[in-house]
Amino acid sequence: MSTASSSRTSLLQQAAARLRSILEDKPIIMKTPPKAEAAMRFALEAVEQAIGRLESGGGTETPSEAVSRPRGGPPTSRDSFWHSSNST
Repeated sequence: MSTASSSRTSLLQQAAARLRSILEDKPIIMKTPPKAEAAMRFALEAVEQAIGRLESGGGTETPSEAVSRPRGGPPTSRDSFWHSSNST
């Protein structure tokens, strides 16, 4: 792993650790709206996917279509468009 890749991985690991600590903080999560909690869980999963790609030697530049939305993650505006345009 290159120095730049190692630095990116380290930053992503720090971000993931911060998100995990928030998600594990019961008093905070009890006051957090469910959609916000789902967004944080989605973000954590996306960061973990990025770490995995960097650690496996995968490329750092990927088309947005190649990055999968974790199952159960919050819907995106693209999802809303897709469902509304196919409901006719």
